[in-house]
Amino acid sequence: MIALTLSTLGCADGSSSQIVILMDTDYAVPEEVDKIRARVSKVVETDDGSREIETWLNVFPVSKRSSSEPGVYRLPATFGILSGGSSPGQEVVIELEALASESGEALVSRRLKTGFVSQQARLARMLLFRTCADLVCPAGESCGCAEGKACTEPKCVDESVSPEALERIDEPDQLPADPEIPLLDAGVPDGGVLPDGGGQPDASVPDGGVISCEPPLVLCGMDCVNPDADPRYCGDCETACVAGHVCSSGICVDPGDCRRNGVGCSGFTFCDEASGECLPGCTEAQQCVGANEFCDTGIHDCVCAPNFERCNGVCVDTRSDPDFCGDCTRSCLTGQVCAAGSCLDLGDCRTNGTGCTGFTYCDPATGDCLRGCEDAVQCVGGNETCDLIAHECVCSTGFHRCGSACVSDLDVNSCGNLCSPCPAPSNASATCNLGECDFICDDTYEACGQTCCPTECPSGQELYNGSCAKIHLQIVDEEGKVGENSSLALDPSGRAHVAYYANSGGDLRYAAQQLDDSWTSEKPDGKDDVGRDASIAFDAKGLPHVAYHNASENDLMLATRQAGGAWTVQIVDGNGDVGEHASVAFDSAGEPHIGYYDSSNKDLMYATRRSGDAWVIQVVDAIGDVGEYTSVAVDPSDHVHISYYDASGRNLKHASRQPDGSWRAQTVDSDGDVGKYTTMAFDPFGVAHIAYYRESGQDLRYAVAGDNGSWAAQTVDSQASVGKYASLAVDATGLVHISYYDESTQDLKHAVRGASQSWVLQTVDSFGDVGKYTSIAVDDLGRAHVSYYDASNTNLKYALIAAPE
Repeated sequence: MIALTLSTLGCADGSSSQIVILMDTDYAVPEEVDKIRARVSKVVETDDGSREIETWLNVFPVSKRSSSEPGVYRLPATFGILSGGSSPGQEVVIELEALASESGEALVSRRLKTGFVSQQARLARMLLFRTCADLVCPAGESCGCAEGKACTEPKCVDESVSPEALERIDEPDQLPADPEIPLLDAGVPDGGVLPDGGGQPDASVPDGGVISCEPPLVLCGMDCVNPDADPRYCGDCETACVAGHVCSSGICVDPGDCRRNGVGCSGFTFCDEASGECLPGCTEAQQCVGANEFCDTGIHDCVCAPNFERCNGVCVDTRSDPDFCGDCTRSCLTGQVCAAGSCLDLGDCRTNGTGCTGFTYCDPATGDCLRGCEDAVQCVGGNETCDLIAHECVCSTGFHRCGSACVSDLDVNSCGNLCSPCPAPSNASATCNLGECDFICDDTYEACGQTCCPTECPSGQELYNGSCAKIHLQIVDEEGKVGENSSLALDPSGRAHVAYYANSGGDLRYAAQQLDDSWTSEKPDGKDDVGRDASIAFDAKGLPHVAYHNASENDLMLATRQAGGAWTVQIVDGNGDVGEHASVAFDSAGEPHIGYYDSSNKDLMYATRRSGDAWVIQVVDAIGDVGEYTSVAVDPSDHVHISYYDASGRNLKHASRQPDGSWRAQTVDSDGDVGKYTTMAFDPFGVAHIAYYRESGQDLRYAVAGDNGSWAAQTVDSQASVGKYASLAVDATGLVHISYYDESTQDLKHAVRGASQSWVLQTVDSFGDVGKYTSIAVDDLGRAHVSYYDASNTNLKYALIAAPE
């Protein structure tokens, strides 16, 4: 009885999928049968149906002598056919033949088609008896026998057995349990030295039954594969990519429809024209990394080139290789050569006049023809030359070995010393420059670091921070406990600048958008608890100014960033408890105008100053408790306007500064408790627009100025509780934009009023509790810039919204 084990690579705990074959024969050993030939094939599906591809073949001498020669196995004996991996579900065909002594003729054979069960060992018995010798079976069938020592009624059958129908065994490496049986060595005995029970192979020759794979190839099942590129074994022998995915650098990636993605498939995959999926297999010879292999496009698999046979996993020329002379089972004796598939003794190669032939060289010390090369012409693998010291075929200069093949150092698929294609980011093509991987971005893209960024975007999208989108979201300051009371303004070049309060230190902060779309942050003032109610605006010279409240001293402050980058800070009004709800704007002459609330007297206040003069402070409205939620705007004629909340009357009010310096106040909306979170701006035609929150309805309201001081008010959004922290801006075409907080969903929202006078609402950011303390500005391209507070992460955020189509 001989036990043969086929195994797949297991998990880290050592578990594996195995098939153990127990074979017995009634021929006399070794008088009638002295060798057993085992052949293993895998079953692949082609357009013409199933096809069997031979992946391994070996012949084992057997003997009943108590002392055998090296490489000879006694009966009964345990040895392995395969050691390695094969994916569960892979069909295999095992064929065993009993070979006659001396002639080597196959006396009787047996064939079994089965497969593996994941992480289990299964047992099959294959009986080879003399009564089957006279039965000639058609292809795909063999002589089936009943269990026992003889075949009384042999017949030809297709022996296909489901893996689950095979007997399950727990310890396949202990079959059969007999102390006289030679021990396995590292899973299989060596081809030339008897096993000694150690953990590693003993001989320098290939192990009997072991497929040897050259790095970076590894053995998975019955194949030498590249785990960096093969989707059947991506990263390791246990990981198979889902259908349609490719394996890139050992990671499964979805390339999309390979018929239209512009790059096709990569790694060991081919594009299925029917489905557009990348399926495992090859279409080009370059995908076959073994020496002397090419791609059979009918089955999309790598096969040996003509006149080469696969022996122990490697395609060899059996016409000239003395280790596999004529076929995979015959090795020439030391000193012999292989010529035309036959072993020949040429005598002393130093004096025979012909030297050596085939893949041998003349040993000057002994005159023997030894396996190896002595001339580059003997190296047929391509891009190889002969190392005359080691007598081995090595890669020529400019090439390196990947598996069994020598590949170019300058090829994008093997650049430098790589054995896998150069990586490339999306929207790029990989290149190899003097042995270094690089990439070239596709048209309409440009390199930005290690990625490719678009240079133009589809209609309705904006290019920002290296990508195209309708809405871009970005963290401006992620220090934590920063971003309340944010106020945003655009500089003359259209770059955004934000003033905000840092609760972490009680500081006024300022962030500026850079040319690469990143942000830098500064601290204009941090001596006291400063920075609440911040309001930022640019003067005619392009310098930013921030009005804010000093909560420690209860003063109204103004910080100015000078051209050199330094900040100057001054007290605008220090009389009483003043400075809350500050709002600043500049006229065309560069003069500042600040509206704010006097908490001591419950009045709306106003401050202005001509260049070089002292601040002029005025009471704008002192009737009742008025002046919270101020918003200052300057119309095209440089007239100053303030919208604000009348807490006594619970109304929205508007005040305009007259040519004589006096103020005229009026009620804009008195429908319920209205007027908190007011925000005002003028369109290019000089028309005033105000957005605000109605407490009684929990909705966002909007009012537009009419003729003769009239106002028309309407509801913009009434879905649950919406409208707090409103901020309004008008673009160059007159479109009105409002950013605001949806308290019911804790989202940042944006509303646009178009030429049709209807409102279009959209959610800008819904990641967490976001949208408080919004501030909006619109650039010359119609893009909306919004700063706001992320309460979930206590950070300052920024949104860029594409111009309405």
